[in-house]
Amino acid sequence: MKQAIIAIVSLFMFTSINLVSAEEIDLRNLEPTVPPTRPRVNSLMSTSSVSTSSVSASFLSVSTSSVDPVSASVENDELVVVFDVSVGTALITVTESATGNVVYYSTLNTSANPESYIPMDMWESGNYTLKIEYGRVKLEGKFNL
Repeated sequence: MKQAIIAIVSLFMFTSINLVSAEEIDLRNLEPTVPPTRPRVNSLMSTSSVSTSSVSASFLSVSTSSVDPVSASVENDELVVVFDVSVGTALITVTESATGNVVYYSTLNTSANPESYIPMDMWESGNYTLKIEYGRVKLEGKFNL
């Protein structure tokens, strides 16, 4: 019994450590005139919500502002890009912010593979810019290593 409790506590601590090490990248749309790709849906757990009009229920708020169906985060030694829905082919580019040198470039077929895990263990510490493009949408986010 004691070993089972130690195993559960250890698993909880390991999971907590992994969650703490994830850093969400704020992606900004470089083309503000692009029409919304889908409505924004925020739960009450969300800490930030920008909306022009909203309809609220006790557990859900729906806003008419646009949300792009992609998120990016730094998790341990990987840059993780996840598409919630298929947008066709997406271009993913990472550059060093100071020099503009491209350190990563890839095309991703989001219909076949909605997630991209980019190893960063060989990159030097510093500031980086992530660019994601699909269709007429151009997103950019900055992060540090």
